[in-house]
Amino acid sequence: MTNTPDVLSDATAEVTIMLMLGAARRAGEGERLVRTRTWRDWSPSFMVGTQVTGKRLGIVGLGVSAGSRRGEPGGFDMNHPLSRPAAASTEQEEGAIFTPHRKTSCRTVTFLRSTAWQSPQTRRMLNAERIALLPDGAIVVNASRGAVVDEDALIAALKSGKVAAAGLDVYNNEPDIDPRYGIWRTPS
Repeated sequence: MTNTPDVLSDATAEVTIMLMLGAARRAGEGERLVRTRTWRDWSPSFMVGTQVTGKRLGIVGLGVSAGSRRGEPGGFDMNHPLSRPAAASTEQEEGAIFTPHRKTSCRTVTFLRSTAWQSPQTRRMLNAERIALLPDGAIVVNASRGAVVDEDALIAALKSGKVAAAGLDVYNNEPDIDPRYGIWRTPS
């Protein structure tokens, strides 16, 4: 067994930011429209998505990427409430607004980012109950482990529009990704 701490911290933080921006600005949908030659419109409101700057980012867990400067939203003037484990260091928390309970931060965020380590306590932590607490149109980003997301709950929230988009780097049952993931809204 080997351990290589911090080898992928910056790379994971960069991917997390890419997922957040891509989900917010509907990059995947736009790319598919261009590749399939079905992009037929232009207007100031077409495929705009959600602005990131000035929004509130909820960070659940302090996985390895959370401590990296690249993983923090400072460049977008985002406020970020943080639910932290007891062992979190002050360095990891810099710039965060501590909320003692995950449910409290879920109610106030536009973006919810999971950087939680996988454990029995974090398995399906993003479930139907927690998703119901999010404001309508919230965006979920997961670059931690697939098991922290209850995929049935997330897919239902995406289909209903409760969650506007999800930026996911990891899935349950990789590489066999649940075929229910897809695009549910039409370009506007």
